[in-house]
Amino acid sequence: MSRRGSLSLVSLAAAAAVALASGTSHAWIKFKNNTPNMIFTAQDRTTVCEWECPNGFRAVGWWNIAPGGTANVWNATARKVLFTYFAEDDFGHFWNGSTWKHSVCTPFTVFGFCSGGSICNAPSRWLTYGGPTQPDFCCGLFCGLDETINFNL
Repeated sequence: MSRRGSLSLVSLAAAAAVALASGTSHAWIKFKNNTPNMIFTAQDRTTVCEWECPNGFRAVGWWNIAPGGTANVWNATARKVLFTYFAEDDFGHFWNGSTWKHSVCTPFTVFGFCSGGSICNAPSRWLTYGGPTQPDFCCGLFCGLDETINFNL
């Protein structure tokens, strides 16, 4: 499976700058690759506190994470969100959380869009995303979420 490109740190730096400028608590989610293989990860999360997507969800991917590597995949002002993910390697292993299972039309190349549609155009495929937890929706101060999601064989 080939991924053309990987998300840059520029977008993450911009999100961090917004978080710092707002004066609210900091929140982040990281993906940690504990496998001997390169993994490819994507996320789908609520935007209920950001109002950036009409249907409330934003899908972003791919982060290419080398064995032993970590990627900071979400940096924002403090708010708990419904955060789901999908990850895979080139050897048939995949990870997609244990809660909030849902399908997202996922391109093979780097992407970022408002998700939730029912049409999936090539070159894309439907993947099942899931979350590590069941967080509450909290758009105020002091509801930060710091979490590392570990991928293991």
